[in-house]
Amino acid sequence: MTQNKLRSERLTHNQQTSMKRNQTYCLQCGLPLVGRADKKYCDDGCRNSYHNARMMDANKICRPYHRSLKQNYSLLFDHLQSGQSLVHKDELMLHGFDPKMSTTFELMEDGTLCYGVYDLEYFELKDRYIQIRHCPAPKPPGWAR
Repeated sequence: MTQNKLRSERLTHNQQTSMKRNQTYCLQCGLPLVGRADKKYCDDGCRNSYHNARMMDANKICRPYHRSLKQNYSLLFDHLQSGQSLVHKDELMLHGFDPKMSTTFELMEDGTLCYGVYDLEYFELKDRYIQIRHCPAPKPPGWAR
């Protein structure tokens, strides 16, 4: 039996007749709702499906950027954890590093651009070497009191 058929069989005849007056329906599947007056979904599955469908378009925009940032962070973090704070840029790029993707950037005193990916910073040295260092993650704006 399908899930919708099982749900409809759960309703007794008295429930069905009393619901016809001010009936509300599930926003996802359209079945009549039983229970609280402000109920919007028949169960957790419908609630999750409804919200996942609404957020799918927004996630389509953010997903590729977030994936690239995670990839960059993972590569930098792995090199830093293994004790390599100096890595050739070509080696990083062979493993999928995207130099255009960073969360922050700032101009250092010597004129070098320093990029950040979450709590890691990196900048390019001579001969395309990348210096990686750990820095404390900045607090998001508006959180300081």
